[in-house]
Amino acid sequence: MRPNYSLAPPCRRASPTRHASFVDHVQRRTRVALRLLLLPCSLIAHDVIAGTCDIAAAEPIRPVVELFTSEGCSSCPPADRWLSGIATAPRRSITALAYHVDYWDYLGWGDRFAQPAFGQLHQTRVAHGGGTIRYTPQVFVDGHEFTPWRQGAEPRPGSKAALSLQVTYPPIESGRPANFLVRAQGVIPRDSSATLVLIEHALSSHVRAGENAGRSLRHDAVVRSLIVLPIDTTRPSFAAQLDVPGDLVPANSEWALILRDGHGNTLQSLDSSQCDG
Repeated sequence: MRPNYSLAPPCRRASPTRHASFVDHVQRRTRVALRLLLLPCSLIAHDVIAGTCDIAAAEPIRPVVELFTSEGCSSCPPADRWLSGIATAPRRSITALAYHVDYWDYLGWGDRFAQPAFGQLHQTRVAHGGGTIRYTPQVFVDGHEFTPWRQGAEPRPGSKAALSLQVTYPPIESGRPANFLVRAQGVIPRDSSATLVLIEHALSSHVRAGENAGRSLRHDAVVRSLIVLPIDTTRPSFAAQLDVPGDLVPANSEWALILRDGHGNTLQSLDSSQCDG
């Protein structure tokens, strides 16, 4: 029987979107990323490698579910529970990402998993969907708002991918940057980008102030680190380095790679749950 995810009214809405703010932020962040793209693929040759993982073209695209949430939002725990249910399922068929935003911190509780960049990304998702107002909790699937989550629905696999991906990945170690090597095959549209994220499960907080004061909250699929790389369509391979927080528990972590076109549509996705070992 499907769980019942009761929903309180959404938190008050945040400010209208400002699409340019996240674009500017990404441009600043990706100056280093652009230099990484120009590095030879031997970047990780001397690093310890955990394995290589790939996904072929013509397979259905694994849906990418993005939840924008906050520990300072009293309406968010039902959405957190819904995402945990699909993010930790034994044979899941989705990639789940929980972005904690900081724009509700002023209500009295600072969300320790929030980053300003996640609020800016939230603005970008809303703008790509033609909206002007963001709110929490808000769920997007492959860049489009997904409201059926309120009834416990789960997204279905998308159309067949035109791209294949191969990722050489390192072991994840707390406080040590992780170097990845990505190879893509297929036609990549101009203005495409690659998003590499590190997520952590089994996190919890006892909230002592704000709308959730006195509640213990559990989180899964929390985005702990993120990098967005513009893709050079003339280069089938690129290297990327992902920061790893010092307090991250490697045994509870996973990585995910998403390729998107310039409109935010998912071209291909791959996460470490699809890899052997």
